Amino acid sequence: MKLSGWAARNGVHYQTAWAWAKEGRMPVPVVQTPSGMWLVEESAPETGGRTVVYCRVSSGDQKADLDRQVSRVVRGANGLGLAVAEVVTEVGSGLDGKRRKLHRVLSDPAVADPQETTSDLVGDITEVLTLMCAGLYGQRAAENRAARAVAEATAPAAETTG
Repeated sequence: MKLSGWAARNGVHYQTAWAWAKEGRMPVPVVQTPSGMWLVEESAPETGGRTVVYCRVSSGDQKADLDRQVSRVVRGANGLGLAVAEVVTEVGSGLDGKRRKLHRVLSDPAVADPQETTSDLVGDITEVLTLMCAGLYGQRAAENRAARAVAEATAPAAETTG
């Protein structure tokens, strides 16, 4: 597959993919033809699932930071033996919750396993919520509000009323 096609499919700008290929940092095997064209070697799809990388920056002037972030995360995933199937990037505030691409990735039913509600991620989210609430309501109220928010988020859908 041509490098431009791989870049478009994985949400990476062509020039970024080209720079990665030149520097030997591509997350997939690539070869350069004698004419100078870069070709991505396609492998057989894995049956155990797929790895999606999501990276975000807050503003458009941080595009260079976004490219570096993608590079680091893809290298980290490859270092863990994970073949990255898709790279999703987004520019937008982390505070307003309007992250359309992240919501699309998370809407995949294979992403969230109900058995993982006690994972480190839940602990991290609780910590972030507590810190945000502490700034608004004070420390004691923050712990209670964060605990209620996590309980609501992890409650089975049948228990919620609407």
